[in-house]
Amino acid sequence: MHQLKLPALICFLFSALFFTACKKENNDNEIIENATMPLTRAQVVVPGAIVIPPSSATGNINGSYSRERKLFSYTVTWTGLTANPTAIHIHGIADAGFIALPAPLGPFTNGILQSFTSGFQVATTGSYSGSLYVDGIVVKEEHLLNGKYYMDIHTSAVPFSTTGEIRGQIVFN
Repeated sequence: MHQLKLPALICFLFSALFFTACKKENNDNEIIENATMPLTRAQVVVPGAIVIPPSSATGNINGSYSRERKLFSYTVTWTGLTANPTAIHIHGIADAGFIALPAPLGPFTNGILQSFTSGFQVATTGSYSGSLYVDGIVVKEEHLLNGKYYMDIHTSAVPFSTTGEIRGQIVFN
């Protein structure tokens, strides 16, 4: 009888460790904070032979993503634009150094996922707060968390009205 207790104890400990190690983590309530993401002229990607003049404008995107609420909440700030902003866009799907392709080559019209043409400060220095719902169909969590979206700020100055004056990739730590 004593000989059965030791193998039974070993089996019990092994199964307890095995099933504990296989337990799936539930990250549905996780809130993912991101560091301050810079917006700069250097990140602006232009198609073809368009030449963009230099710009000393800068900005930042601060935000967080709630997996439970499926919501990316952000505040974008900017300073030193050459003219007042006319639009703020979130583009996708594109890695840093690339332009989001418009439909039908990409998933969004003009490569724009979210567009604001009002509601922000119309000044060369300002800020705007907003949110993006990650529905899993049009806006996918894996694209957001893998840095496939970027934000740019367009101004009334040519050519920044077309290309955007500053851009920042949305990248989580």
